[in-house]
Amino acid sequence: MKVKGRKLKKEIARYIFLVSGFFVISFGLVLMFETDLGVPPWDVFHLGVYGRLGLLTRGQVMQGTGLFLILFSCILGVRPHTATLLNMVFIGLFIDLIYFLNIVHISGGPAFRVLVFFTGSFLMGVGTATYLTANRGAGPRDSLMVGIAAKTGLNMGLVRTFIEVFVTLTGILLGGPFGAGTFMFALSIGFFMQLGFRFYRSLKRSPLYSALLRRFFPEGKSLERSSSHA
Repeated sequence: MKVKGRKLKKEIARYIFLVSGFFVISFGLVLMFETDLGVPPWDVFHLGVYGRLGLLTRGQVMQGTGLFLILFSCILGVRPHTATLLNMVFIGLFIDLIYFLNIVHISGGPAFRVLVFFTGSFLMGVGTATYLTANRGAGPRDSLMVGIAAKTGLNMGLVRTFIEVFVTLTGILLGGPFGAGTFMFALSIGFFMQLGFRFYRSLKRSPLYSALLRRFFPEGKSLERSSSHA
């Protein structure tokens, strides 16, 4: 019974990482949306579809896109993981919740908006590192990348670039908010995501974290490894 209880605690901790990571990503996205400087490539597409349809919320468009990508990835032979499905549901849900609560109000000049945009990009990078630390798989868009790369034999970096360019151009044609922020995001997201991974690696080495790990997960070395290799 003790072993089952420990495993349950470890799984709860992983899902806390997942969901909290999704919330941080969602909040970061809303910050970027509200600066009116442009949005990340996939969100040029999402908001372009949102503006065209007028029937769905922003979050519902993202959920619908995620569902389509998961189904298409399955056709390509990539089975969804837990995080793939939860990513599809929760990021859109949290974005709609943030807009419903009306808690983000951005005013100020261009310099302030640039600062807010980079804050949003930072949050998205840290949030991504957070949910990947749970080691429960990646989101629908990364699953698509893996599936296309496996089928075509192309380098995943090249496939990712092609996908990002394709969805950006499609989003522009749909009227999505393409702008300087799209390039700012592309240049900053990798750096901020790496900062997130470094934070979790340094956290793993802290005495307080080790004490908490021993307290709640006596067999929890696997959780430590996942946070260092995510």
